[in-house]
Amino acid sequence: MEENVLHLKAKTLSILPFGIMYMISLPLLGILLAQTGIQNSVLIYILAFTITMLSAIILFRLFSSTLLLELRNETIKMDWIKKPIYSSIKSQTINLNDINHWKHQEGKGVDRFKIYLKNNKKICIELDNISNSTKNHEMINTLKNFLIVKEIKNAIPY
Repeated sequence: MEENVLHLKAKTLSILPFGIMYMISLPLLGILLAQTGIQNSVLIYILAFTITMLSAIILFRLFSSTLLLELRNETIKMDWIKKPIYSSIKSQTINLNDINHWKHQEGKGVDRFKIYLKNNKKICIELDNISNSTKNHEMINTLKNFLIVKEIKNAIPY
C-alpha cells in the first residue's frame, strides 16, 4: 500500500535577526557617510539611499529561505531546501499525535504558523509575505486543512 504524501514549499524569513542586522547597519551607514567628508547633501542622500537598499536586499537574501513540508498520514516532515543564516527550526519529523494545537497569525511582513507540541515545545514558521505571499497563502491553507482533517485543533484566538 502506497502512502499519500503531499509536498509543500514555504518561503520563510527570519524576521528578528533580519531586523536586528538592518537596525545595526543604519548607524554604521551614518558613521561611514560622516567619515567621507562629502559636503554635497544631494550626493549624500543618493549614496545613503543606495547603500540602505543594497544592505536590505543582501540581508533579505541571507535571512530568507525555503522549507519543504511533507504531509503524510501520521507525520509532518520538515526539511530545508535553502536554510537561512539563523533559524530555530531544525529539519525534523513531527508525529501528528505529538501535536497539541496550532495557531496562524497574519502580519504585514511575515505570517507566523505555530505548532504547539504536547511536550510544551513550539515550532514557529515565519512565512515571507514580502516576496511570496500568494504561494505561501495557498500553502498555509493546505496545511491548515490537513490539520483540520486530522482533527488537530486550532488554538483559541485571544
